[in-house]
Amino acid sequence: CAPVCHGDQDCADGMACNAADVCLPDPGCPMCAVCAGWCVPADACVCDAVFAPVCGADGHTYANPCEARCAGVPVAHDGECAVDCVCPAIFAPVCGTDGVTYGNACEAGCAHVAISYEGECRPR
Repeated sequence: CAPVCHGDQDCADGMACNAADVCLPDPGCPMCAVCAGWCVPADACVCDAVFAPVCGADGHTYANPCEARCAGVPVAHDGECAVDCVCPAIFAPVCGTDGVTYGNACEAGCAHVAISYEGECRPR
């Protein structure tokens, strides 16, 4: 389990806040850097009104990563969540960059996975 930090404590990468708090990142932290944030009560979570949509691991689209974090939901991927991604029932397998075989290119796209090559994935 990840170490837990409590209200008004720093929460570094890999740490989790207690259930009533969320870990807000330092807004001055350079992208891709490991910086501490702060555990704050979830109901005190305030985000900028910047529209940079992300899809949460719960399948809900959030206005920006901060909104997802305030909801206590990890970001699955940038951009809006797919809405009823419907693909044709055509079997034309492709291997995704994640090593999973998808029934066709549309199914890989719905999973937000790039295609590595056509055909079923070869065993590793």
